[in-house]
Amino acid sequence: MCGLRGFAKVSSSTVRLLLTVASAATLLSLSAGAAQAAVPFGTNGGTVDFVDVAKQAAWNNTEPLDANGWPLGDNSINLLDVRHNMPWNGPDPTAINADVSGTYRISFAGQAVLEASTEGQTGATIHNQVYQASSNTTTADLVLAPGHYLLALSLSQTKRRPTDAPGTGFRDLRVIRPGYAVSTSQLFTTNTVNAYANAFTSIRFLESDGANDYAAFCTATVRA
Repeated sequence: MCGLRGFAKVSSSTVRLLLTVASAATLLSLSAGAAQAAVPFGTNGGTVDFVDVAKQAAWNNTEPLDANGWPLGDNSINLLDVRHNMPWNGPDPTAINADVSGTYRISFAGQAVLEASTEGQTGATIHNQVYQASSNTTTADLVLAPGHYLLALSLSQTKRRPTDAPGTGFRDLRVIRPGYAVSTSQLFTTNTVNAYANAFTSIRFLESDGANDYAAFCTATVRA
């Protein structure tokens, strides 16, 4: 672990005094800020919800992909997983799974056989799939029934261009959440924006970008 060198030792009594002064200053700052329009506080941003759930998911098969990250063959994607108390994220006895049921609007460039799945044998279905040859665009509705909290989408027999052979991929996949227009340009859900916008002036995405998992880097010595 990298250390800081050249700093003098501080007695415990001095540390307690500094903490007391800092706490008092913080309380004064909060009191003053309450009378102002906004308190200049930031927060660590955790998970944010995109309107297009494809933006917050990853391909199950990462090879091959084109330069923009779109599959060059058949692929599948786990769009949502809001389950709690699973082997990888429990225990949390007070956790409540979010209701993510409803109709999701799918669109992408190319053609494919679509199949939706969830944690049960039933509960996710594809409806109203249409291919527009003039724009080489496929649209469809994905309906997730209430009581299901995992949503996945499989695209097989893909054709990126009309004359391509099956298994050549697709691009520009969008899966818009229920309650938003198919053509929306809104990036984050209204709930996400409301959760952060009024309370904080800045957001640090320490958890979202996984910065703590980056390889450690520091100079050999840090001098005062």
